[in-house]
Amino acid sequence: MTVKKIILSYGNAGADEGVFEGAKKLLKKGELSNYCLLEPILVAKETKNNLKNLNEVLLNIDLVAKKTKEALIEGAFPLFIGGDHSLSLGTVSAVSSHYDNLGLIWFDAHGDMNTNKTSPSGNIHGMILAALQGYGDESLTDFYFQGIKVKTSNVLIFGVRDLDSKEKELIKEKGVTYITYDEIKQMGLKAALKKVKNYFKNKTNNIHLSFDLDVLDPQLSPGVSVPVRKGFNFQESKEIIEGIFKDFNVTSMDIVEYNPQLDQNNQTLTYLLKTIKEVENLISSEK
Repeated sequence: MTVKKIILSYGNAGADEGVFEGAKKLLKKGELSNYCLLEPILVAKETKNNLKNLNEVLLNIDLVAKKTKEALIEGAFPLFIGGDHSLSLGTVSAVSSHYDNLGLIWFDAHGDMNTNKTSPSGNIHGMILAALQGYGDESLTDFYFQGIKVKTSNVLIFGVRDLDSKEKELIKEKGVTYITYDEIKQMGLKAALKKVKNYFKNKTNNIHLSFDLDVLDPQLSPGVSVPVRKGFNFQESKEIIEGIFKDFNVTSMDIVEYNPQLDQNNQTLTYLLKTIKEVENLISSEK
C-alpha cells in the first residue's frame, strides 16, 4: 500500500504562528516523496462564540478532509503532517466517512476535550477531540457530515499529562477513556499497549492514530507550540506506534503541532522525518 503524505502547515487554530513554517523546514531536507503540499488559506480573522478564526480554520480543515478522502479512494494510506491539531478534524472526519465504526487513539499530552463554552483561550485546536465525538459547537461537530464522527466508546486518549479542569469534567461526564503518561510509566509500555488492545477488543479493529508531537519529552523534542514537562522519549514513542500498528488495522494517521521556530538543533525535525520513514516501513511490511 502506498503512503500518501498530506502536508499543511496551518497554525491559526493554535497558540503559535511558528507552526506555519513547518512545511518549508520539512521539505527543505528533501527526504520526502509522494506528498501533497497544501497551501494555508488565510482570510480576515474573526471570533464567533469563543471560536477564534473559525471561518479560516474550517476552510483549512476542509482542504485536509478532501485530500484525505482522495487518498482513501485511491487505496492509499493517508498520513497527514501538520500543522496544528485542529486539522485532525479533517482527517478523522474523512476517514470516518470511509470506514464504519472507526476507532481513534489520541496520542497527546493534552486532552483536546474543551468546547467553545469551556475553553479559556478560544483556540480551536484544543476542542477537536470533543467535536469529533459530537460535543461542542455545531460548526465543528457537523463539519464534513452531520453528527458524530467517532463514538465515545471508540476513543482512547493515550499519554495525556495536562488536562484543564473543565476538560476533566466533560471527560468524566461523557465517560471518555484515557490512560495518563504517569500510569503508562508505572505499568510499563507492554502492559499499557495490552490495555489499549483490550479496550478496543470486540469494538473495532480499524484505528486512526492521531499523534501530537507534544506527547514527547520537550527536552528531547522542543519544536512544539504547547510543551508539557516530562513525556515519552523517542524509543518509547517508536515502540508505541509499532505496537498500535501490530495490534490494529491502522487506517490512517496524523502527526501534528510541529513548530520549527521552537525547535533546537533540528531535534524535532530529525525525529519527525525518522517517524515518517518508520510509518512507511510499517505500512509496506504489514499492508
